[in-house]
Amino acid sequence: GPHPLYRPSKGKIVPPKDSLCIELQVDQNHKYCDACHQCDYEMTYADQGSSMGVLTRDSLLLMIANGTLTRTTFVFG
Repeated sequence: GPHPLYRPSKGKIVPPKDSLCIELQVDQNHKYCDACHQCDYEMTYADQGSSMGVLTRDSLLLMIANGTLTRTTFVFG
């Protein structure tokens, strides 16, 4: 069946002072928000599609081709 919506814990939400968020905000011509508690983003792609939301950092356990498990950290919104 369908999976439930991803609901990150507060510790996994990228804060506005994070270097990744700052770089993203510069690219979007946004100003830093001192009162904000999360990194909001809005992105428009070459095909005019778009995405907006809150950046989150989490980890995922992956099995690579030789059967070894490896944990990788990624950021998504």
